[in-house]
Formats: sequence, structure tokens, C-alpha cells
Amino acid sequence: MKKTFFLLAALTALLPGGLRAQSSDGFSSGFIILADGTRLEGNIKEQFKAKAAIQFQPATGKKTTYSAGALNEVVIGSTRYISYANDFFKVSHEGAKA
Repeated sequence: MKKTFFLLAALTALLPGGLRAQSSDGFSSGFIILADGTRLEGNIKEQFKAKAAIQFQPATGKKTTYSAGALNEVVIGSTRYISYANDFFKVSHEGAKA
């Protein structure tokens, strides 16, 4: 039983894309929408509490820090955040406005 579990765990780790949703340095895959409407995909590290900012790293580029004022939206995994008044807010429900 232990050998089967170990073998299954090893195969899962070796599969492409397996367990790579978040890298060891705290980055997760996602996308950002800049204030001008441009959408950029890459890896994101949130720094909401400390700096109200994110670090963004595209697939072929260097890390860039964006403040909340420079962005309209951030999506990390399946969690969406909008930027308003120089801060980030998690979207908990979408639908008709009250």
C-alpha cells in the first residue's frame, strides 16, 4: 500500500502542469488588466496588505510591481480582485447592481 501511494504521488508530481499552480517563490498564474484596458497574462504575487500592490512576471520578462492605481483588475487563479480608490477588493458576487 505504501509503495502504491508513493508511486502515485511521484507520477502526479512528474505530470506536465501537475502541482504547478503556485511556484515556490509565491507566484501564482493569472492575468491583470491595466488602467488602459490592456490584458497581460503571467505569474502574480499579491502584496495587498503590505503595499496595496502586486508583482507581475510575464512568461518572457522581468518582474514588475503594479500599484492598485495602475490596474483595473487582477485575477489570480480563479479569484478576481478589482481596483478601486488605490486598493484591491475581492469580488465575492457578480450580478445585477442594487
